[in-house]
Amino acid sequence: MRTFYRQKLLRSIAVQEIWRFSGGPKYPLYCKAMRILAREGKSATKARRTVCWQRLEMLHHCLPNQYRDPDYLYLLLSREQAKS
Repeated sequence: MRTFYRQKLLRSIAVQEIWRFSGGPKYPLYCKAMRILAREGKSATKARRTVCWQRLEMLHHCLPNQYRDPDYLYLLLSREQAKS
């Protein structure tokens, strides 16, 4: 039971750090940057080295029910680009 509360506390602290560091999670902005990378045809390995990927990964790690995994997001966006 203690580990559950400890994990919850650590997540809360991590979310606060994200909030403070970035001025609030700018999820739509990071998604837009990811969309631009997919539109430009960047590979997933190149996209993984970007700041937006790291921030999306951090948000997903802290709040997985609220934010999507960047791998999944990139896959959706690249499929969307392939269709059009």
